[in-house]
Amino acid sequence: MVRMDHFRGTLFEGDRVLLDSVEGYLAFHENKEGRRRWFGLIDLPSDQQALVLPGVRYRLALDDGRDGFIYADIPDGNKPGQDIIAEFQVTGEIRVKPSRARL
Repeated sequence: MVRMDHFRGTLFEGDRVLLDSVEGYLAFHENKEGRRRWFGLIDLPSDQQALVLPGVRYRLALDDGRDGFIYADIPDGNKPGQDIIAEFQVTGEIRVKPSRARL
């Protein structure tokens, strides 16, 4: 079982804020060489479902200072009128901005 950490953040499409105050869960798998593959889930109100499109690269900026680029998808199984769970894959790594790094 993979541990998923809760996060809050902002979802950007280019320089435009697409969704402010998103919440979700973030986790990674690590291979033998120590390389991490990040992935997660975003909770979306049903009226925001149309904002997240498959094949579009977004930037997810977490409130704790980490950020990364993601591709998201809304899988089948979400029920109309209910909150939506979007799954995402991080392209590359989750980075910590130098100004927010802890010493």
